[in-house]
Amino acid sequence: MFCRYCGREVPEGQSCSCPGAQAAQQARQAQQQPQQPYQQPQQQAAPAGSDVGKAVGDAFKGAPNAAKGLLNDPMGVHVKMPTALVFLGGGLVLYVLSCLMILGGMLGPAKDALKYIGVNVTGTSIWMGFLVWLISTLVPFLIVLLMQVLKKEQVNWQKALITGASVNVCPAIIAFVAGIFTLISATIGGIFIALAVVTAAVLNAKLLFAGMKKKDNLVTILVVSLVLAVVLLLSYLVIYKVLESVLVSAMGGLIGGLGNSLSGLFS
Repeated sequence: MFCRYCGREVPEGQSCSCPGAQAAQQARQAQQQPQQPYQQPQQQAAPAGSDVGKAVGDAFKGAPNAAKGLLNDPMGVHVKMPTALVFLGGGLVLYVLSCLMILGGMLGPAKDALKYIGVNVTGTSIWMGFLVWLISTLVPFLIVLLMQVLKKEQVNWQKALITGASVNVCPAIIAFVAGIFTLISATIGGIFIALAVVTAAVLNAKLLFAGMKKKDNLVTILVVSLVLAVVLLLSYLVIYKVLESVLVSAMGGLIGGLGNSLSGLFS
């Protein structure tokens, strides 16, 4: 047998060593080998910690826009759970700071006297801020759960928590402003404290009347709260003045009567 590339005689069953014969043999071997299916390289999964960090970062970034959305949606229907947790943390900080400023501004020199009897004003303020935050968040949370039970709906504690966190935002901001004004003027600070209390009450009342068709935005709620706060404050001042005048007149009459009685005895 002769090589078809170079013409040299080749023993039977063997291949020629010329370049042409070797190239042809390599091409035949390559065609005979089975082709491996293409496998896309697997991407390395991101660690779980990075997902948590991204979720936390997105929650903080989205909190300002979500807070703006509360102007038209005070109940926080559009708020997601991570942002609600940011609202809860921010509300706690605001309430604690407001209580620190309110007690610091209203007590004044009395703080030194309280130290002598073992009262820590700072510690008391922190605990008071925590309790106010807890109550202001827990009340709407329980209201939503109660409404779900009354309507025979499936209990959704996440929705209740989001609502409680959203309702907590506006009163917390007003309370913080009240603390700032308390350091300047106790009267102005008292007005804002009353406003924060009434705003929280109005928001919770709106939750109780959730079945109403009328949809009130936060601006309407704030106006109503301001009017009620002023009425409440004026009522308190009127009642206080009336009681004060009655007590002064009664005490004056009592002292005058005792004086006359004593003068009659010793005359």
